[in-house]
Amino acid sequence: MLSIDQKKLIECLRHLGLKKSDIVFTHSSLGLIFGKQKNSSELLFKSIKEIIGNRGTLVAPAFTLECSHGKIFDKEKISTDSGSFGNWLIKKKKAIRSNHPLHSVVAIGYRAKEIIDNISPTSFGDNSVFKKLVNMNAKCLLVGVGIKYVTLIHQIEEENKVPYRFFKTFKIKVKKFNKIKAIKVPYYARYLNKKTVYDFKKMNLLLKNEKLINSIKIGWGQMSLFNFRSFYDLFNLHIKRNPFFVIKKKYFAK
Repeated sequence: MLSIDQKKLIECLRHLGLKKSDIVFTHSSLGLIFGKQKNSSELLFKSIKEIIGNRGTLVAPAFTLECSHGKIFDKEKISTDSGSFGNWLIKKKKAIRSNHPLHSVVAIGYRAKEIIDNISPTSFGDNSVFKKLVNMNAKCLLVGVGIKYVTLIHQIEEENKVPYRFFKTFKIKVKKFNKIKAIKVPYYARYLNKKTVYDFKKMNLLLKNEKLINSIKIGWGQMSLFNFRSFYDLFNLHIKRNPFFVIKKKYFAK
């Protein structure tokens, strides 16, 4: 059976460039790194924490897109549909979760409260978690997943009002203090009658050519690390020049 110990994992994380006091946002699919190894979420958490220390902050997606289809958002109880690590982290005693009913995150560490408080009503607005992480010079750690899972691209798309997305308002039920209230949540959504195909191969190649992403093979997959600000600046520049830069326009035009 595949087994990765903490020493090996810490060594890989340091090699990628994770450092003391870092703010790190983690997208993950743990099975591709750890297989059926037990306590993989705890192992990943302890390894990251060992490096970033008490002044570092760990953030993970706790998205609940199913709430756009009628499920009640109760941030104290609802599980995330964005991975086992986020669900594990939600249960940590000192972890706190943001209030966004579609794209909440869970954070733990020195700047956790600053990250999740006073966020934009849209998922990727001027004061979203993702824009805060850009401004805080955070790092993004991909564990067993590729840039297909990097939500930050949608921040850039919304800011530039790309033509293959549009604002749609969802009426979502939110539970707070044992009361359920319906709120309106704007979201910059894809057109359902159009095919939006992202060119992840081109995006990944660009990141590599610009030397903005570090990757290392571990277990049955790989881990990668890049800086939020560098990713944002690079793709913001290209999307400003060509609004269709990150998608295959020929499919959308059909």
